[in-house]
Amino acid sequence: MNIEIYIQPINDNSPSGMDTKYDGEYQEIANEIQKLTAMSSAKDAINWDKVVDLSQKILTEKSKDLTIIGFLCVGLFKKEGYQGVCDGLRIYCHVLENFWDSLFPQKLKARKLAIEWLDQRLGDLIVRSPSPKESQAVLDASELIKRLNELIQERFTEQRPSIPNLISGFSKQVEGIQSLSTAEEPKPQEIGKQQGTPAEVPLITSPAIESVAAPTTMAIPSSASIPQGNTEIINAIRQMASSLRANNPQDPLPYRLLRCIKWDIVYSIPTAGKDGRTKIPAPKTQVSDSLKALIEAGNWLALIEKAENTFQDAGNTFWLDLQRMTYNGLMSMGYENTARIIASETEAFLNRLPGIIDLSFSDGTSFADEETMQWISLQVVSVSYEQLHAEEISGEDDDTDLQEALELITQRNLEGALKVLQQGINQQTSHKKRFIRRLAAGKYCLQLGQTEWAKAILEGLDKEIDTISLTSWEPESCVQVWTALYQCYQKLIILKKSGDENAMKQSMEKIRIMLFQHNIRAGID
Repeated sequence: MNIEIYIQPINDNSPSGMDTKYDGEYQEIANEIQKLTAMSSAKDAINWDKVVDLSQKILTEKSKDLTIIGFLCVGLFKKEGYQGVCDGLRIYCHVLENFWDSLFPQKLKARKLAIEWLDQRLGDLIVRSPSPKESQAVLDASELIKRLNELIQERFTEQRPSIPNLISGFSKQVEGIQSLSTAEEPKPQEIGKQQGTPAEVPLITSPAIESVAAPTTMAIPSSASIPQGNTEIINAIRQMASSLRANNPQDPLPYRLLRCIKWDIVYSIPTAGKDGRTKIPAPKTQVSDSLKALIEAGNWLALIEKAENTFQDAGNTFWLDLQRMTYNGLMSMGYENTARIIASETEAFLNRLPGIIDLSFSDGTSFADEETMQWISLQVVSVSYEQLHAEEISGEDDDTDLQEALELITQRNLEGALKVLQQGINQQTSHKKRFIRRLAAGKYCLQLGQTEWAKAILEGLDKEIDTISLTSWEPESCVQVWTALYQCYQKLIILKKSGDENAMKQSMEKIRIMLFQHNIRAGID
């Protein structure tokens, strides 16, 4: 790639040319890049040849634009791998260094956003392990990232952006290359054996040598090429998880792998003061703001990637908000089964480390904010039906129908369980006991996928709560109705089986308010 044509001024009078934001070619590039945020396969249809070609034309003929150079870097990676992105970063650094005063976009905030976009998008791509022939390009690119970071510190006196994903990403790749290089170096005692005397050195072009090569030495890998320490193994698993997730975000395996290497090695909660503060630094404001922006934009795929990449960093092991964000992103994409993996893994982690949820980072920021606490209560922490009914039937001699229904549900016999519960409802004289049986029926329907039935039952119970004073009931029963009804609405909306989606969303908001009013930490996502 001829980099020289990119670093030449557009003309003598205007080195950076003109603003091409509203130029037709600029808009064509933007339209392609916009597909990156699509929630469908549209992102797979991005014409990277077009992105690169039009970016080259703008940068050499019309404008030195930082946003366009970022697009070019990502396009070059997609087309040419690490060698391509190395060329792109070289252009990026040169333009920042030599065209700063006239560079586009002109506003400092816009330049900051352009750099942060590159950090996010390119940072997501460089999790791919380089091929052996790309090793030198990775090393060169790593040095360019260091230079880019220096230029950011020099040029931005305020509103300074940061590039944590690029710094950490290339650092990990360099470590991998150096580790592999060290593993492949022969030990001193082996060098003499390999060299031998001049008369013993074989001619590698000799056909005879090829015919007598021992196949076992080719088939059995050297133990030095296998990760020897926990750190190497963990890094390999981390890269595998990132690659699997990038290929198929619906696949539950990468989410399990990441939580395995992050959480299974944690054996106790961090040391904390009386106020619950640990010595763990709080997440950077920029990272939190970036995640919130993705949520507000409804960019669920990018949210999942950002949350998972952030989670894999060492300092974010206990930042439970990330689990909620990944869960919500998966649910919003329609990947409900995968989302439940996040919930179940989180529940196992919380059960193993009692009290972790009440701790905070060194600045007082909670490991789990209020919204996450709500999510944990509703979507994560499950009360088993055995526990539920044990509480309900304690001291009661005539509630064996609940136990019988539970046994039928464990056999996935919903029809039989509902029949038993209906008989119990008919026999009970207590309004409260009839209520409990109807609640069990609604929850069982929800559990076994009969969402419409569950909706009808639970809405009926909700109406009864509205007409009867809450002081007449145990608050837990009301909360169980609202919680189950919220989950029911959520499933119907996701499955697109709802008749009036707006009405259900309004009802969900009403449930949220009621739960807050009763000081219930209910997880609403």
